Amino acid sequence: MRTKRLRVRNPLAGLWRGPIGALIGAAMLFFGWQWRAHTQEYIAASVHTSGTVIEIVSQTSTRDEEHRPLFYPVVEFTTPAGQVVRFQDRTGSNPPAYRVGETVEVLYDPARPEAATIASWTNLWLFPTILLAAGGLFVLSGVLTFLRSLFFVAGLGGVLGALAILFGRSKKKRNYSGGD
Repeated sequence: MRTKRLRVRNPLAGLWRGPIGALIGAAMLFFGWQWRAHTQEYIAASVHTSGTVIEIVSQTSTRDEEHRPLFYPVVEFTTPAGQVVRFQDRTGSNPPAYRVGETVEVLYDPARPEAATIASWTNLWLFPTILLAAGGLFVLSGVLTFLRSLFFVAGLGGVLGALAILFGRSKKKRNYSGGD
């Protein structure tokens, strides 16, 4: 009969794993914050208008093992100059998030109206929020891992440090008392 071996975790590994995790988290926080700032600038600089969903396009992703289609809305709007612009939104969903004929808020750069997007939370805030949340978790986990290892070392160091001081003093006493 085989017995399972217990895996002993190295409590000192947290002294290097913790800071690495915290650094990865800090990088994620930085990029998430930058993405959030970029999104705010994009919203502030964009023209806000309404558009109408005129079609729902079905596309199957090659990465999806179940080959489930994603449904992308095709939106049409008119610029103040009278130009009719039609675009397919970059975010698809299953089931479809929009219906044909539905009115949606559209954001676009006046210099490039064909690069418009639907002003939805998913389009604008999902990825910066994920980066910020994951970065915060990595930082918290890294700090806690480091502190746990540090407290282990401090506890071990407290005992070993006391022994080293005791042995170090007794060794010094022998050297001084024997030589003079």
